[in-house]
Amino acid sequence: MVTSGGGEDLAVQGMWYSGSSLLVDVLSHHTKLTAIPGHLDDFRKPGGILDLVQGLDSDPNYLPTFSRPLSFMRKFVRLAFHVSSKSGRQYLRRERLLAHFQERLSLVQDLEERKKVAQEWWNELKALYRVREKGALIDGPVYWSQFSQSNLSLLHVTKTFVVIREPEDQFAGVTRRQLYFHLLGTQSYDYERNRDQAIKHVCNRIQAYYEYLLAAVSSFSPGELLVVKYENLVENPEKTIQFLGEVLDNHEFHSEGAPLSELVRRSRVNVGIGNNSNVRCQIPNLENLRELHRQVTKCSHYLAL
Repeated sequence: MVTSGGGEDLAVQGMWYSGSSLLVDVLSHHTKLTAIPGHLDDFRKPGGILDLVQGLDSDPNYLPTFSRPLSFMRKFVRLAFHVSSKSGRQYLRRERLLAHFQERLSLVQDLEERKKVAQEWWNELKALYRVREKGALIDGPVYWSQFSQSNLSLLHVTKTFVVIREPEDQFAGVTRRQLYFHLLGTQSYDYERNRDQAIKHVCNRIQAYYEYLLAAVSSFSPGELLVVKYENLVENPEKTIQFLGEVLDNHEFHSEGAPLSELVRRSRVNVGIGNNSNVRCQIPNLENLRELHRQVTKCSHYLAL
């Protein structure tokens, strides 16, 4: 994917706590990739670039931070925080860039022209983070309901890694961090009083994750979409890193501080966290999730590391 003559872009997709952030950490050490911070919410969230390209109205609730109605003191504190660091200044410029292209897209009627404007935004964003001759590495550029080759092509993405995990471990990874508070839209959600509803919601989201992936694979060639299993990723770090280097045009990884293989090896503690009867008995659609997981591992896009 990443060649010495150009900067083709790479994306990593995954469910919450599926291991996608670990893969991003590994790939960010690649000599031909530069990571774009964050999850590209300015592209994928309601009212963002993708919605406007598709002709959807901008969401008035999704505004750049600097234009949201805040008290003077909160604006001052936030501005002081951003201006005090390089990453903060980049963030402010990034939000202004988003506001500028949101306005431009809202004035364009033709779909193909909107796509061109979106690609201009992407090139400007890469210039902001000084990607230059390297490829951009993006973590979670789209939501699963948006997952398709055509949407990712707006970002010039030529290769997408998707990380999957055993369903029991996926469930345990989400629930032990009490992510149901976020999923159900309130920080005051009482898990113990609404336990069955929360578990059902999490299980349905995991099922939708597999189903979206199975539906989307047909729009990608095997070389454009690579499905990686988290357990395989951490089982043999040295082999994993060597293999990823070969996939990415035989370029090597650089490592600062602790060896890169040690970064991967530390994540072994998360393997098998759902492999007990207490977790399995909580998942009402476990057999269905296992079958969907098996189907994903049988598709031609799956990488058996």
